[in-house]
Amino acid sequence: TEQPIALLIVGGGPHLLRLKQWCAEEISLPDVHFLGEIIEGVGAYFALCDIFVLPSEGGLALNQAMVYGKPVIATSADGTEVDLIQQGGNGYIVAEDDIMALAEAIMRILKNPVRQREMGILSSVFMREKFTLDNMVKGFVTSIRSSFGERKKLC
Repeated sequence: TEQPIALLIVGGGPHLLRLKQWCAEEISLPDVHFLGEIIEGVGAYFALCDIFVLPSEGGLALNQAMVYGKPVIATSADGTEVDLIQQGGNGYIVAEDDIMALAEAIMRILKNPVRQREMGILSSVFMREKFTLDNMVKGFVTSIRSSFGERKKLC
């Protein structure tokens, strides 16, 4: 038996009103909830979701979802997704404005709960291993050295 699907839309943006109108008129999913922009307590929504979908630029949202151990799906946006998403590993990157590809990626994950858990674990492990304080310091040192050259003394 198929489990019911609820869609929680967190955030705003220039297309929000049009999206609300489209959902009210066209979509047959009764559980679509527009929650608006949430800053305080947003972690509860990452914990609650089964899949995190970012159909545009999102700052640290992908990172946050991955820390919570979620499979992630994003469109090609600001480049963050290329560094974070291992195609088919912890999630999928789909072409912007390709609604069918986005729907297929979502359904591929939802239809396989075992794989969904594995993808979430990969997200979490990736964040714990790659985004460490040690790696951040190494990145700063590399950036500073390449900006000022090895010959200049750093304070």
